[in-house]
Amino acid sequence: MIKVLIADDEPLLLRSLKKSIEMMDGEYSVIDTASDGKSALKKAEALNQDVIFTDIRMPIFDGLEFVGKLREKGISAKIVLISGYKEFEYAKKAITLGVEDYLVKPINPLVLQKILQKMKAELQEDIHEKQEAYLQAVIHGGKIEMEDCFFDEKTEICVLYLCFGTYISYRNIQFKINDDSSYNKEIIQILDAQNKKYWILDGKYDNERIVVIEADKITGDHLGREIYQAVQDKLVVNVTGVYNSGIRTAEQFREKMLETGIVLRKKLIFSEGRYIEAQKYSEEKLKKKASEGRISDYGYFERMIKDKKYQDIGFFIKKRLRECQEEHWTQEELTELLRGWLFTVEQQLRKHFESSMIDLTVTVSQDYDELEKNLVNFFESVIDEQDENPLSQVSVHTMESVKEYIDYHYTEKLSIMEIADKFNFSYSYLCTSFKRYFGESPNDYIIKKRIYKAKVLFDSDPVLSIKETAAMAGYDNPYYFSRIFKNVTGISPSQYKKRSNEKNEI
Repeated sequence: MIKVLIADDEPLLLRSLKKSIEMMDGEYSVIDTASDGKSALKKAEALNQDVIFTDIRMPIFDGLEFVGKLREKGISAKIVLISGYKEFEYAKKAITLGVEDYLVKPINPLVLQKILQKMKAELQEDIHEKQEAYLQAVIHGGKIEMEDCFFDEKTEICVLYLCFGTYISYRNIQFKINDDSSYNKEIIQILDAQNKKYWILDGKYDNERIVVIEADKITGDHLGREIYQAVQDKLVVNVTGVYNSGIRTAEQFREKMLETGIVLRKKLIFSEGRYIEAQKYSEEKLKKKASEGRISDYGYFERMIKDKKYQDIGFFIKKRLRECQEEHWTQEELTELLRGWLFTVEQQLRKHFESSMIDLTVTVSQDYDELEKNLVNFFESVIDEQDENPLSQVSVHTMESVKEYIDYHYTEKLSIMEIADKFNFSYSYLCTSFKRYFGESPNDYIIKKRIYKAKVLFDSDPVLSIKETAAMAGYDNPYYFSRIFKNVTGISPSQYKKRSNEKNEI
């Protein structure tokens, strides 16, 4: 219901306008009226109205003074001025001060109807934006306000969590799926055809989208499957869709989003797409494939390193990965197996290597062929580093060139895979070589550069918004930027911005 307050000193016009508004559109309700500016202001402070109709000429203080006091008190209701013909120019000036529209006496019903339609559309858009901001805050762990603007016990919400390619498990990864983003049009067409309220939201990473639909479980499942299939048909990469339903409260939304994310992480099959109903899979236990694999592979790595038969590594990796593919291993199971391989290598070489490199290698590999190539390069680079073979080491000059390339392009949408391709390296080989020379991974180096850039922007230009700063520092997703910024600095961008502004004022 759209709540309306009317302020006018003419009783006849008050009654007529109230009746016309409520007859023209049943979604409008005139909750109160006032005959002068002072009483209108008092009522506006007490009520939670959406729209205010006010005459310019009123006792005590006039309509424009009334509007000014409303804005001073932070009352953001949409305002429609009512004016006589002689005050027409006066009313036009008021519009530049934040008044949304005006009516000229005597009131034309057709004009009033158009204004009501316009106000309703704008209010619905405002509400939709507030709801989207709330949903994004829940997803990204931001400050949550106005939970009552979204949920009510009568409305059921469903969620479809889409992941394009692999699940990103390493928080600092600079990763981009090369796809045709027009899949958004496919989603919009399907939902618009069903006349459903919906929100298409950014996930935690660039290769995730979350579709929130106002629908019951059965309708939502039907739409979820249709959306999933349309997106999968559109993209080259494999798509995993996790569907969840039965959401009626803010607490349920948080719980279901957490559950959906866990199901995605545990049930995403590497190099395959699938549609999953979260409620069916949330209780399913994982098989112990990875543990069995680690035991059976330990002897091979031990013999390989002792006998220095490194040339056999490619054959072994290919054979084992094909077995995993035939058994439809999940990304989580596969990653655990590969960590086990790295662990056995560490035991034999008596040296520690970052297990996150395994996570990164799996994440950037979109199919088993690519994973095989990346793993062979990764394990060869690990062994090469141990042997300190100068012929197998990339030159310092080449790594300096990589670093210079990052320095020049880090504010663009840059991914490590693109850098690796440019310099003819595998992803894992580039990461291990870069860290060998500079003491940090290229991912961490890019993040350090971007966060430093953001801090400089905050310090030098207090007018810039967080979204604008994020874009200038190389992040399209302001929520992801905020999370990374806090991980690096220990405080949120808004807190840093506030402190910076306070220092500049001193």
